[in-house]
Amino acid sequence: MDFRAGTVHVRRTYSQPGHCFHEPKTRGSRRKVPVDSVTLAWLREWRKEQLEERLRAGEEWADREGLVFTTRKGEVIARSTAWFVFTRLCREAGVRRIRVHDLRHTHASLLLKQNVHPKVAQERLGHSDIKTTLDIYSHLLPGIQGAAVRAVEEALNRRIDGRDQEARQEADLKAVSVKLP
Repeated sequence: MDFRAGTVHVRRTYSQPGHCFHEPKTRGSRRKVPVDSVTLAWLREWRKEQLEERLRAGEEWADREGLVFTTRKGEVIARSTAWFVFTRLCREAGVRRIRVHDLRHTHASLLLKQNVHPKVAQERLGHSDIKTTLDIYSHLLPGIQGAAVRAVEEALNRRIDGRDQEARQEADLKAVSVKLP
């Protein structure tokens, strides 16, 4: 986390089966993601709690990777623990249970539904190619053809209106020059 810049840096991934960290799969997976102010404020509060836990753990603190989420002793959170906590949070919030990975899809879906450019979604998701993003999420852009038609129509109308205006100005100039002695 870079709290001053308001970004999350994805630099390494964790392999649950191998219990080790490694480089992300692609160059695009290694990225810097800007975070909204509400999430950033929440993460600041979480960081304070984590620092307090680190002080309590003392020498037993295990985190050497600078992880955002850890156990109370700075260890990697087990997948089963994350699933259990996430399921409980869904229940408490009154929302249907989804997979943790589905949060990624929810994020992308919200971006595209708000007309955020697919290239931005691609960069945030870490897809190496925009084609991947569009292949997965293009069904969320059903009105895109209609928007394209309206954009072309608007551009043509401006051009036609501009020509009409130019013709009127020329006619006005001719009328003025005819009246002048």
